Amino acid sequence: MMVKMPITPHFASIAELRISSRLLTVVDLIRPAYWTLGELRAPYRTTVDKAGLCPYKREQMSVSLQPILSVRDLTVRFGGIVALDSVSFDVADGQIVGLIGPNGAGKTTLFNCLSRLYTPQRGDVHFRGRSLLALPPHRIADLGIGRTFQNLALFPTLSVLQNVMIGVHSRTRSDFLSNALRLPWVGREEAEIRERARELLAFLDLTAVADHPAVGLPFGTLKRVELARALANTPALLLVDEPAGGLNHAEVGALAALLRTIRERRGVTILLVEHHMGLVMQISDNVVVLDFGRKIAEGRPAEVQRDPEVIRAYLGVDETAEARR
Repeated sequence: MMVKMPITPHFASIAELRISSRLLTVVDLIRPAYWTLGELRAPYRTTVDKAGLCPYKREQMSVSLQPILSVRDLTVRFGGIVALDSVSFDVADGQIVGLIGPNGAGKTTLFNCLSRLYTPQRGDVHFRGRSLLALPPHRIADLGIGRTFQNLALFPTLSVLQNVMIGVHSRTRSDFLSNALRLPWVGREEAEIRERARELLAFLDLTAVADHPAVGLPFGTLKRVELARALANTPALLLVDEPAGGLNHAEVGALAALLRTIRERRGVTILLVEHHMGLVMQISDNVVVLDFGRKIAEGRPAEVQRDPEVIRAYLGVDETAEARR
């Protein structure tokens, strides 16, 4: 299946993209020169090998007493509509947690709160013990949170490699002025970014399309490109929004294996929003279920599948049978 994507201006390099899109600010000029691409890595990351893989120790995979993500009493209203109603749950370090629910349950609204695109009317969200609600949206990636989107958010006329390079942007120290002057260290930094992006393309089996524009590639391939861009920022927590949408059965199976590999080999905790129940139940350590903005169940996949409230939310209720009781 080929995907049509809107046309955007072409940029020859990441530096030109920055120059065209960023304003010169005081913060850019005084940004410390000691920032590196490896900064803010998760504490369990060790030496990265030539394939960009991080040897992952199983003993460090054990559930931590301190959750990496803590959602408390989160409430979001749009006028008279309650999108989230006092939702609370934790995500332990190293887990894959599935967030499921029927359409309109509030899953994407919750993701938008975690990304700071929405501000809740009540409640709080803590990442590694720090409140996210006190931060502006552009600081979220710096903390170590990455995200993919339900609808593809790639630059269609940029190559696959350039799209992934953009994911490293928040880890760089170049600014409007240094890019305009083409200072020598900017070139070295861009070379590091390019190498990092190529490592990720190899990890996700995308090397063959590295120089191909994103436009025209199969939908399943574009999903992996977006995953690569999210991973380029070396996140500790990855928010994955409906990655199986539009994929065939074989591609869903490959996606399940890929998400496990990301967790196990790169040490990334994953919060997964997905409608494909087979995928969620197969790879999740824990599952949270929302319905009309409320949390109705939480637990191991097998427990959640048997929960009467979950069955009722997905299959409905026989009103005649209920009336006879």
